Amino acid sequence: MKNLKNTFVICLVALFMANAAVAQTKRKTNRYIRKELSRLEKEGYKFPSGVPIKYQLEAAYKKQMEKDESGKPLYLFASNCAIGENLTEAKQIACDAARLELAGSIACDVEDLLKEKQDYANNDYDGLKRLLLIREIVKQEIGRIIPLFEFYRNADEKVEIYFEAAYSSELAKKIAKDVATNIITKELVADF
Repeated sequence: MKNLKNTFVICLVALFMANAAVAQTKRKTNRYIRKELSRLEKEGYKFPSGVPIKYQLEAAYKKQMEKDESGKPLYLFASNCAIGENLTEAKQIACDAARLELAGSIACDVEDLLKEKQDYANNDYDGLKRLLLIREIVKQEIGRIIPLFEFYRNADEKVEIYFEAAYSSELAKKIAKDVATNIITKELVADF
Protein backbone atom coordinates (compact mmCIF):
# COMPACT_ATOMS: atom_id res chain seq x y z
CA MET A 1 0.00 0.00 0.00
CA LYS A 2 2.86 2.33 0.84
CA ASN A 3 4.47 1.63 -2.57
CA LEU A 4 1.20 2.47 -4.28
CA LYS A 5 1.05 5.83 -2.46
CA ASN A 6 4.66 6.58 -3.36
CA THR A 7 4.03 5.70 -7.00
CA PHE A 8 0.94 7.90 -7.03
CA VAL A 9 2.84 10.84 -5.49
CA ILE A 10 5.69 10.41 -7.99
CA CYS A 11 3.20 10.38 -10.88
CA LEU A 12 1.55 13.56 -9.60
CA VAL A 13 4.91 15.31 -9.21
CA ALA A 14 5.90 14.24 -12.74
CA LEU A 15 2.58 15.51 -14.11
CA PHE A 16 3.00 18.88 -12.40
CA MET A 17 6.59 19.16 -13.65
CA ALA A 18 5.47 18.35 -17.20
CA ASN A 19 2.75 21.01 -17.01
CA ALA A 20 5.30 23.52 -15.71
CA ALA A 21 7.67 22.67 -18.59
CA VAL A 22 4.87 23.15 -21.13
CA ALA A 23 3.91 26.48 -19.54
CA GLN A 24 7.55 27.63 -19.59
CA THR A 25 7.88 26.64 -23.27
CA LYS A 26 4.68 28.55 -24.03
CA ARG A 27 6.01 31.64 -22.23
CA LYS A 28 9.27 31.45 -24.19
CA THR A 29 7.35 31.04 -27.45
CA ASN A 30 5.14 34.02 -26.62
CA ARG A 31 8.22 36.10 -25.80
CA TYR A 32 9.83 35.07 -29.09
CA ILE A 33 6.65 35.93 -31.00
CA ARG A 34 6.47 39.38 -29.36
CA LYS A 35 10.11 40.07 -30.27
CA GLU A 36 9.55 38.89 -33.82
CA LEU A 37 6.43 41.06 -34.20
CA SER A 38 8.20 44.16 -32.91
CA ARG A 39 11.14 43.51 -35.27
CA LEU A 40 8.77 43.14 -38.24
CA GLU A 41 6.89 46.32 -37.34
CA LYS A 42 10.19 48.24 -37.07
CA GLU A 43 11.09 47.02 -40.57
CA GLY A 44 7.81 48.47 -41.86
CA TYR A 45 5.82 45.29 -42.33
CA LYS A 46 2.04 45.38 -42.05
CA PHE A 47 -0.34 42.54 -41.40
CA PRO A 48 -3.47 42.01 -43.50
CA SER A 49 -6.76 42.11 -41.66
CA GLY A 50 -8.29 38.95 -40.27
CA VAL A 51 -6.92 36.85 -37.44
CA PRO A 52 -4.31 38.84 -35.48
CA ILE A 53 -0.78 37.98 -36.53
CA LYS A 54 0.18 36.91 -32.99
CA TYR A 55 -2.33 34.06 -33.18
CA GLN A 56 -1.26 33.18 -36.72
CA LEU A 57 2.37 32.89 -35.60
CA GLU A 58 1.41 30.82 -32.54
CA ALA A 59 -0.58 28.43 -34.74
CA ALA A 60 2.33 28.19 -37.20
CA TYR A 61 4.81 27.35 -34.44
CA LYS A 62 2.44 24.73 -33.04
CA LYS A 63 2.09 23.13 -36.48
CA GLN A 64 5.86 23.06 -36.87
CA MET A 65 6.19 21.15 -33.60
CA GLU A 66 3.43 18.59 -34.31
CA LYS A 67 4.74 15.08 -34.90
CA ASP A 68 3.10 11.76 -35.70
CA GLU A 69 3.53 8.61 -33.60
CA SER A 70 6.82 7.78 -35.36
CA GLY A 71 8.27 11.22 -34.60
CA LYS A 72 8.02 12.61 -38.14
CA PRO A 73 6.51 16.07 -38.79
CA LEU A 74 2.80 16.15 -39.63
CA TYR A 75 3.25 18.99 -42.11
CA LEU A 76 5.58 20.10 -44.89
CA PHE A 77 6.29 23.82 -44.88
CA ALA A 78 7.07 26.29 -47.61
CA SER A 79 7.67 30.00 -47.45
CA ASN A 80 8.34 32.63 -50.01
CA CYS A 81 8.87 36.33 -50.41
CA ALA A 82 7.55 38.04 -53.52
CA ILE A 83 7.20 41.50 -54.99
CA GLY A 84 4.23 42.60 -57.06
CA GLU A 85 2.46 45.69 -58.33
CA ASN A 86 -0.22 45.33 -55.63
CA LEU A 87 -0.95 43.13 -52.63
CA THR A 88 -3.11 40.63 -54.51
CA GLU A 89 -0.53 40.09 -57.24
CA ALA A 90 2.33 39.73 -54.76
CA LYS A 91 0.32 37.26 -52.66
CA GLN A 92 -0.52 35.18 -55.74
CA ILE A 93 3.14 35.06 -56.78
CA ALA A 94 4.26 34.08 -53.26
CA CYS A 95 1.52 31.44 -52.96
CA ASP A 96 2.43 29.89 -56.33
CA ALA A 97 6.11 29.86 -55.39
CA ALA A 98 5.29 28.18 -52.05
CA ARG A 99 3.18 25.59 -53.90
CA LEU A 100 6.11 24.98 -56.25
CA GLU A 101 8.45 24.55 -53.27
CA LEU A 102 6.09 21.98 -51.77
CA ALA A 103 5.86 20.20 -55.13
CA GLY A 104 9.65 20.06 -55.25
CA SER A 105 9.77 18.39 -51.83
CA ILE A 106 7.19 15.83 -52.86
CA ALA A 107 8.92 15.28 -56.22
CA CYS A 108 12.06 14.20 -54.36
CA ASP A 109 9.96 11.57 -52.58
CA VAL A 110 8.58 10.42 -55.94
CA GLU A 111 12.12 10.16 -57.30
CA ASP A 112 13.13 8.03 -54.29
CA LEU A 113 10.14 5.74 -54.81
CA LEU A 114 10.97 5.38 -58.49
CA LYS A 115 14.63 4.58 -57.78
CA GLU A 116 13.48 1.54 -55.81
CA LYS A 117 12.21 0.06 -59.09
CA GLN A 118 14.99 -1.67 -61.04
CA ASP A 119 13.69 -0.81 -64.53
CA TYR A 120 13.48 2.86 -63.67
CA ALA A 121 16.93 2.93 -62.04
CA ASN A 122 18.53 1.75 -65.30
CA ASN A 123 17.09 4.66 -67.26
CA ASP A 124 19.81 7.07 -68.41
CA TYR A 125 17.45 10.06 -68.63
CA ASP A 126 18.88 13.33 -67.29
CA GLY A 127 18.09 13.49 -63.55
CA LEU A 128 17.37 17.23 -63.35
CA LYS A 129 14.98 17.20 -66.31
CA ARG A 130 13.22 14.17 -64.84
CA LEU A 131 12.88 15.87 -61.45
CA LEU A 132 11.47 19.03 -63.05
CA LEU A 133 8.91 17.00 -65.00
CA ILE A 134 7.90 15.13 -61.84
CA ARG A 135 7.62 18.43 -59.96
CA GLU A 136 5.22 19.78 -62.58
CA ILE A 137 3.08 16.63 -62.36
CA VAL A 138 3.04 16.85 -58.55
CA LYS A 139 2.19 20.57 -58.65
CA GLN A 140 -0.94 19.71 -60.62
CA GLU A 141 -1.89 17.08 -58.02
CA ILE A 142 -1.50 19.32 -54.96
CA GLY A 143 -4.83 20.57 -53.77
CA ARG A 144 -5.38 23.29 -51.25
CA ILE A 145 -2.39 24.39 -49.19
CA ILE A 146 -2.82 25.75 -45.68
CA PRO A 147 -1.76 29.42 -45.45
CA LEU A 148 -0.17 29.98 -42.04
CA PHE A 149 0.64 33.67 -42.05
CA GLU A 150 1.56 36.57 -44.26
CA PHE A 151 2.85 40.08 -43.85
CA TYR A 152 3.74 42.78 -46.34
CA ARG A 153 5.37 46.16 -46.75
CA ASN A 154 5.51 48.79 -49.44
CA ALA A 155 8.78 48.70 -51.36
CA ASP A 156 9.10 51.78 -53.56
CA GLU A 157 5.99 51.62 -55.76
CA LYS A 158 5.51 47.89 -55.31
CA VAL A 159 4.43 45.56 -52.52
CA GLU A 160 6.70 42.97 -50.92
CA ILE A 161 4.96 40.08 -49.17
CA TYR A 162 6.19 37.19 -47.06
CA PHE A 163 3.96 34.13 -47.16
CA GLU A 164 4.23 30.81 -45.33
CA ALA A 165 2.10 27.74 -45.96
CA ALA A 166 1.84 24.12 -44.83
CA TYR A 167 0.73 20.89 -46.45
CA SER A 168 -0.19 17.60 -44.80
CA SER A 169 2.64 15.05 -44.84
CA GLU A 170 0.06 12.29 -45.13
CA LEU A 171 -1.40 13.80 -48.29
CA ALA A 172 2.13 14.39 -49.62
CA LYS A 173 2.97 10.69 -49.16
CA LYS A 174 -0.24 9.71 -50.92
CA ILE A 175 0.50 12.02 -53.86
CA ALA A 176 4.07 10.71 -54.10
CA LYS A 177 2.87 7.10 -54.22
CA ASP A 178 0.13 7.89 -56.75
CA VAL A 179 2.44 9.81 -59.06
CA ALA A 180 5.15 7.14 -58.86
CA THR A 181 2.59 4.44 -59.64
CA ASN A 182 1.19 6.46 -62.56
CA ILE A 183 4.66 7.06 -63.99
CA ILE A 184 5.54 3.37 -63.80
CA THR A 185 2.23 1.91 -65.00
CA LYS A 186 0.80 4.53 -67.36
CA GLU A 187 4.04 6.21 -68.38
CA LEU A 188 2.76 9.76 -67.82
CA VAL A 189 5.96 11.10 -69.28
CA ALA A 190 7.06 9.33 -72.45
CA ASP A 191 10.76 9.79 -71.72
CA PHE A 192 10.62 7.75 -68.51
